[in-house]
Amino acid sequence: MKLGYKKYYWIWLPLSFLFLGCEEEPIPVIPNPTPDPPITGVPNPAFFTLEVSDLLLCPEEEINISITGADNKPIDPKELNFYLSPEIGSLDLASGKYKAPSQVDRPTTIELWAESKKDTSFKKGKILRILPHIPDSKVLSQFNGINEAVDSKQLPDGSLIFATNNPAEPPGILTMADFEIFCSDQNGQLLWSTKLGKGTLRRIYVGKEAIFGLGYLNDVGFVVVKFDFQGNHIATKSLGLGYEMDFNLLENLKGSFNDHGDFFIAYGNSFLGMMVKLDAEMNLSSAIPIPAHGLDFYSLENSKFLITSGPLEGGFVVTDSELKTLWEKSFGSGTLDITRAIKVENGWEIWSIIGEYATNPISLKKFDLMGNQLEDRKLQFQDPLYFRSLHDIVQLPNGTIWLVASSQFYPSTKPFLKDQDFYHTFHLIQISTEGNILKETTVESLNFRPPSLPGGWEIKYQSLFLGDEGLILAGQWFYNFLVKTNSHYDYSPC
Repeated sequence: MKLGYKKYYWIWLPLSFLFLGCEEEPIPVIPNPTPDPPITGVPNPAFFTLEVSDLLLCPEEEINISITGADNKPIDPKELNFYLSPEIGSLDLASGKYKAPSQVDRPTTIELWAESKKDTSFKKGKILRILPHIPDSKVLSQFNGINEAVDSKQLPDGSLIFATNNPAEPPGILTMADFEIFCSDQNGQLLWSTKLGKGTLRRIYVGKEAIFGLGYLNDVGFVVVKFDFQGNHIATKSLGLGYEMDFNLLENLKGSFNDHGDFFIAYGNSFLGMMVKLDAEMNLSSAIPIPAHGLDFYSLENSKFLITSGPLEGGFVVTDSELKTLWEKSFGSGTLDITRAIKVENGWEIWSIIGEYATNPISLKKFDLMGNQLEDRKLQFQDPLYFRSLHDIVQLPNGTIWLVASSQFYPSTKPFLKDQDFYHTFHLIQISTEGNILKETTVESLNFRPPSLPGGWEIKYQSLFLGDEGLILAGQWFYNFLVKTNSHYDYSPC
């Protein structure tokens, strides 16, 4: 069964572009609306455009509303009928402003539109988001001034570790970065860092007593490295995959610990093709072929493995310790799907969350380790959400289970209001072991815009952690960022 593959494209950009692109705080830009057809002959007297100065608002914040006609001259708002749905906040047509309400309990979507009094069938509008006032949450960006982080994990003491330099977005730009790991506290303060030379530390994994990293080290090739929890380098082992840098191979270096603390490494070009085991003396076993074109893998109990796919051909495979297929599930190509092993009261289950691009609802399928389907249910969200990506299903040390997803536009309930391109939004959704949604938290204020570079420059999700006070979301986009919720798992910039 082929589970899918990824292709990576090299994009070479001049060095000057990097300095122009890496601003300290990217300024949000309101996207241009879809242009109306060119006006020919006599202009439609009912034609107008409606623009607002911002889409995200805090309580009591004001935005400007500008109305122009076919001749690009301002129109008196009194020539239009204005509507709000729901009817919260206030419109001041004399000054051309909308003011958000003094309080909202949760992020709220508002549709603002106007219609021409000359032709009430002609309407224009915008979708706004009002965010609640939550002062005990915050976002930390550009912390430490360290190189761009590409992976992150949490140590047993609660501190965070990061692998630096992303060579693949776009690939080929940062080929001479430092092979570096660094550690910070939960407020982004640097605790230690260790460099081993030039190269790329692509992924890091935390074992019972040590940290293991996978990457490419100049003059050595593809390696697995070992550090203690204070960042001291213990050992480096070549994986025997050659000395020439290969970005596809770098992206497909994955690792996993089993219940006994054994570390397994899978690798390949377009997909995971082979697996080896690393013993306590840093010796590698003979490579065994992986019987599926997977993109990631996880160790299960009783020496089994879960091999998961990507969106090109959704599904997963469960194998024994010798990588012989025990059973498999296929969800079809073109789906959003993510599969993880989840600890429940009576052992382990395999959870798959599945949907299609830009559609709602999303379904949750549960299986036991023998392949029996335990449940298939639709997840019911408070808002109609069009997910762009399903990033992870995370089970935190306190037992809570979280789906991490993202979107970048909100669907409209009005036919004349197009689904509006919006700021990149992360969704943190808590799910009970029974499959019920317990909490929905949105992170939609990081000034991110949708990718605009050739090939895309994605906002990178890395990990979700349990902090001392709430959740910590780690990611990277031109700079590193940490988002900290409050103790009730709520977040807002207001």
